[in-house]
Amino acid sequence: MVRNDPIDDKLSLFRQQASIIGRKKEAAAEKLQEAMDEVTNAESDFQKKKGLLKESEGSEVLKGDEFKRYVNKLRGKSTVYKKKRQELAELRAEYGVLARTEEILKGKDDSFQDQLSNLESKQGVSGFHETQEELEKVSAKRANWMNRREKHLRTFLNWFDN
Repeated sequence: MVRNDPIDDKLSLFRQQASIIGRKKEAAAEKLQEAMDEVTNAESDFQKKKGLLKESEGSEVLKGDEFKRYVNKLRGKSTVYKKKRQELAELRAEYGVLARTEEILKGKDDSFQDQLSNLESKQGVSGFHETQEELEKVSAKRANWMNRREKHLRTFLNWFDN
């Protein structure tokens, strides 16, 4: 039996709209649930990655003012490092110059020693320079010995005076 009641026709329109809205509501609820599941999975992944980062690095990611302080500290260290590196380069250059100067002076000393030996042999006093150096060494040792002897004698005399 088909009823053509005008009230039923009006209500059927509202029923249709209600069922359409109900289906839309169910679809929106499903989308919301999927989005919530996606957010939960993303948060879980984030926490896992944050934990891995802490394990591998040992510290959290710096933010804001902490990062600025870190960058300034790093800049200061960088400046100090550059200065020290420059000083080291200067010292290395100076070392090269001094090493070359030492080589030149040793060469000149050898040359002078040869000339001195030749001059001594011409004058008939060969070995004079070596003898003089030995005499100076003995004299220095004797002076050192005399100083130590004088200290011991003073100590000895002070012991008797007391």
